[in-house]
Amino acid sequence: MLQVSLRFNLYKMNKAIFLLLLPSIAYSSTANLAWDAATQPSGTTLLGYKVKYGNQSGVYTNTIDIGNVPSYSVTGLLDDTNYYFVASSYGNCTDTNNNVIPCESVNSNEVTYINVTQPPSGVVTLGNTNIGASVDSSNSNWINTSKVTVGSQDVNVTSISVHVGSVSNAPNNTFQVAIYTDNNGVPGSLISNSQSAILTANSWNTAPISAILQSNSNYWLAYNTNGSSSSVNNLNYDTVSNAGGWRNSGTTFGTWPATFGSFTLADFSFSIYLTGSTGGPPIVDPPTNLHLILE
Repeated sequence: MLQVSLRFNLYKMNKAIFLLLLPSIAYSSTANLAWDAATQPSGTTLLGYKVKYGNQSGVYTNTIDIGNVPSYSVTGLLDDTNYYFVASSYGNCTDTNNNVIPCESVNSNEVTYINVTQPPSGVVTLGNTNIGASVDSSNSNWINTSKVTVGSQDVNVTSISVHVGSVSNAPNNTFQVAIYTDNNGVPGSLISNSQSAILTANSWNTAPISAILQSNSNYWLAYNTNGSSSSVNNLNYDTVSNAGGWRNSGTTFGTWPATFGSFTLADFSFSIYLTGSTGGPPIVDPPTNLHLILE
């Protein structure tokens, strides 16, 4: 289960907190949702909640009035389909003339739910899952990579994880990852890149990313970050012959060249690995909006 905090105003008069619980990826046609009861401000009466959802972000074609209960199960969801959920509360409010009128909160922030046909037959990790004994330097606005080799089955990638040392204060505490093809032993063409995610110091940090990697092939996992100095946001690494390297020119954080370009191969096995599956259907559009708080 994944927990997401959702904040909203009840008739723009006060704040309450939803805790919406549901898996981001599921193997059944039912999404189970639950939340903490809203606390209404003076002059309002909470009557119930509405669950709204659709197949496009920001477009909610279905609305269910579930009454004043703290949970609901949405059934009959289609296979291999993305669903986007929000919630709201409704009730009676007192206006400035002391008239009692119906009112409804703004929508909570959105949560994505993906219903796939069947669970994958196997979970795969490729890359260096060890916390490297050393910490690199000057990783910010610079692309560092490590090579991975896919086995006898295609891999449906869902995320890439990295381990870093100390981290800058916000907003210079974000990172992105990407996957490049292999071109005769060096990074080639960009396959996929992630959106930005937040770094935690001295920890594994994971960013969702979607790609299908072909069996018996080599690829390069790449990392870039926006640290405020050369001493922060840097990858751990181990010394392994010809295991990684870096792009020879700096690359502004948030941009990924379609072709990797000039590259230095080095004895660096960065602490970076992918997680994916074999034998199951591809997972489309992994959610990137979990754990959001909308003030």
